[in-house]
Amino acid sequence: MKTNFSRDQLEAALAVVNVRYAGNVRIIHGTVAKAWRRFTLRVISSKGPGAKISMTSFADRRSVAACFHVHGDLFDALWNLEGGSAGAYYIESAGHGRMRGRCDNWVDRNIGSQYRPVMHSEACDCQR
Repeated sequence: MKTNFSRDQLEAALAVVNVRYAGNVRIIHGTVAKAWRRFTLRVISSKGPGAKISMTSFADRRSVAACFHVHGDLFDALWNLEGGSAGAYYIESAGHGRMRGRCDNWVDRNIGSQYRPVMHSEACDCQR
C-alpha cells in the first residue's frame, strides 16, 4: 500500500489497532528514503488475532498477512487521526485503488474462485 500519512500517524493508528488485536499487528515499511510511505500490514503470529486464512485450496492455511478487518480498522484509525482535512490524505491499495476517506473503506469483494467463492471479510477468524 502507499499513503501520504506521516510515519508518526501510521504508528499511532497501529497502536490503536493493536489494542484490538492483542499486539499481533505490525507495519513493514520500505527501507529506502521516502519508501516508508509504502507499507505492508503483517501479523506477528499466524495463529494470533488478525491473521488471514488462505481459503483458495481445499485445506485452509493460516498466513502472516493481515486480514480484511485489520486493514479496515487501521484505515478507520488513520481517518480518525486525519484532523478534519478531508480529502488531503489518501491510502492506495491494489484491491481498492485510491481511498480518500471513510466512505471508501470496508469495500468487500470475492477473493476466492468461481468454484469456491470467498469474500475478503470471511477469510479470517475475526467473527464479525
